Amino acid sequence: MIRKLYLLTFLTVILASCNAKPEKEISFNLPDNFVKVFHNNKENGSFDKEYVLEGETLQSWTEIIRYIYQPVDVNLREQFSALVKIMANSCKEPFAPQPFDGTIGGHNAINALFACGEKEGVEYGEITQYIFIHGENGVHSLQRAKRIKKFKAVDTQKIIKKELKPWDEFFKSIDFK
Repeated sequence: MIRKLYLLTFLTVILASCNAKPEKEISFNLPDNFVKVFHNNKENGSFDKEYVLEGETLQSWTEIIRYIYQPVDVNLREQFSALVKIMANSCKEPFAPQPFDGTIGGHNAINALFACGEKEGVEYGEITQYIFIHGENGVHSLQRAKRIKKFKAVDTQKIIKKELKPWDEFFKSIDFK
């Protein structure tokens, strides 16, 4: 339910729809044991693809990869800031350092992070890494998240280094084709 609220609010905040399908899509090496469990194409050209570990569902996942495309023209940092505000509302001690700017496939991109050691009403913490790419006709967002044991804000840096190291290969595989 919280996930749907995040996604709905996130899409509402950025949606200034221009009905354009992407010229290109993000390509990436899907890690072993991940399977696609959701794919939704919308009339305005946007889509949402979600992958979880084999045997898990959208309702009960430990790790998830989401690829969302929206035909909008927004500032990537502002988009990340809006998303953080939404996510921080259910987090006791959110951690969201400034994103890193760069390019992927010749397009402006940012690599961003959000961590929440303790969420309201659940028994886990969560770490999410994002890549936002401003493509020809819209914004591509690739997210990888992991639910872990609750943690305190003072331990965030240590937890991030431990949990995100295995993700390096995945994020290095991202291209824009």
